[in-house]
Amino acid sequence: VVAGIGTNFPGDAILAEESTDSAARFAARRLWCVDPLDGTKEFIDHNGMFVVMIGLAIDGEARLGVVYQPTEDLLLWGAGQQVGAEKNGQPVTCALSQCVTASKATMVVSRSHRSKTVTRVAERLGVSQEKPLGSVGLKVADIVLGHSELYVSTSNRMQEWDTCAPEAILRAAGGLMTDVAGNPMRYNKPDTSVPKGVLASNGLLHADTLEALAPETTLRGW
Repeated sequence: VVAGIGTNFPGDAILAEESTDSAARFAARRLWCVDPLDGTKEFIDHNGMFVVMIGLAIDGEARLGVVYQPTEDLLLWGAGQQVGAEKNGQPVTCALSQCVTASKATMVVSRSHRSKTVTRVAERLGVSQEKPLGSVGLKVADIVLGHSELYVSTSNRMQEWDTCAPEAILRAAGGLMTDVAGNPMRYNKPDTSVPKGVLASNGLLHADTLEALAPETTLRGW
């Protein structure tokens, strides 16, 4: 993937998990964020819940994303206001849920890293329907495909390559992704971590979820 990007976009910078980074990227407007295997534990467990993710950030904002789940031959992409998906080469409809009532929403949660914080947020919202999934990319894809409405993580272990592609696709579909304090996601930072977690939603439930997160962010000084 890195070689292909370098060949086709020689003037762009690349940030790839475990393989490629350079301080030269700070001078670049365009940064490709590559995660060749999002969902390592799921890959090890042979459950298929892992993806390949390629995102493009321009001037610090996620602009283009591709997420591919090889075990299901499921591909999603998004840029600007254009979004698409296909499975086994056949088109799949991308349509965000129009749910506006949190108690009727489905929240995708970590299959292996579930936190007590997320449990408290779900209780404040009245969310009773949860769907465990591996991989950040798959969780956001589930929202893009209209199968769920919310994803919350207060983990400080995510990196820019974990969120760039999913954010671009979700925003192209009309959804929202911010950190859990409501701040915009930013890319091509000296520190590539995403220190204040992630909130991804269908957009309609974003404000309510941020309100439910407020006690947690206040506790952390965020």
